[in-house]
Amino acid sequence: METLEFNVDASANNIRIDRYLADQCPEHSRSYIQKLLKEGMVTLGGKALKANYRLREKDEIEIKIPPAMEP
Repeated sequence: METLEFNVDASANNIRIDRYLADQCPEHSRSYIQKLLKEGMVTLGGKALKANYRLREKDEIEIKIPPAMEP
């Protein structure tokens, strides 16, 4: 499982977490990011976030991306 970490700066203040992560991870769609949020794979201080969470400066976001499933 891949783990990505993001430290939010002032330019991303008050942006929705799903939009921010979609911009930061262009290889993943916004709907996939929202799926990870629903599954509790995106956390702030160990607490799962919802897609409508608004970022604050200095938030430390962690996202866990499971390995791709083989067809």
